[in-house]
Amino acid sequence: MANKITKTEKPSEVSGSKVSKKEPVSKIKQSSKSSKKLTKKQTKKSSRKTTKNIKTKVFKNIPLEQYFVLADGRKVEHYVTLANLLETMEKNIIHHHISEFHHDFANWIRDVFSEEELAEKIRAVHDPEKIRLIIYKHIIDKHLK
Repeated sequence: MANKITKTEKPSEVSGSKVSKKEPVSKIKQSSKSSKKLTKKQTKKSSRKTTKNIKTKVFKNIPLEQYFVLADGRKVEHYVTLANLLETMEKNIIHHHISEFHHDFANWIRDVFSEEELAEKIRAVHDPEKIRLIIYKHIIDKHLK
């Protein structure tokens, strides 16, 4: 006659036809659940560190006196913020900072953030939507890859 194993018990070691030790299934399930939770926690922690590193690399904090001040008085702390603001910025403010003779946004990005390549790409463009796209592409290519 063969040994029967109930639903609440599972053999941990089988030798021949004898079951030498039995563990409750609930203990086995708990240990696998706790290892899954641990893995999820480790993953969350590592992704938080990665996000923090990206923010640290991309969003370099600058002193207040280096913020870009728009013609309407608003202060811009980063070129990503500038890209966001360009979406709704009034044309007269844009034209105040960009002309065929000067490009204040490009100068600020070059001088404050030392982003020569980005500044030169922006300098060649006067369309705010294209400037936004250049900035976003730059962040993806240079800081997130």
